[in-house]
Amino acid sequence: MHDDIKRFPLEGSLEDRNIVSAKERLVRFQETAMREDGFVPVLDLHPHFTLDYDPQSESYEFSLSVWGSYVGKKEAWLVDGMLDGKTIMKSTLPTKSKESCDTPT
Repeated sequence: MHDDIKRFPLEGSLEDRNIVSAKERLVRFQETAMREDGFVPVLDLHPHFTLDYDPQSESYEFSLSVWGSYVGKKEAWLVDGMLDGKTIMKSTLPTKSKESCDTPT
């Protein structure tokens, strides 16, 4: 399993706005890019996010690492992630039939 885990790094700079929402957006972006390549997040390894403030530009330099495991390009969109070496499928609710929606209560 360890040989199958790949690090997906991302580096850049952020302005001093909402750092928390920026981090969440960057993690989602990186996970989408991973899925396009057939990888899913390793849920045992949380994304690692570090910041360094640059007073000259009044911005933060960030470094983000997300870890993924290869499952295949088609399967990557059906799998939520890997946990303890096992694939965790995305849960979807069954769609309601038209009859059950039209029945008055």
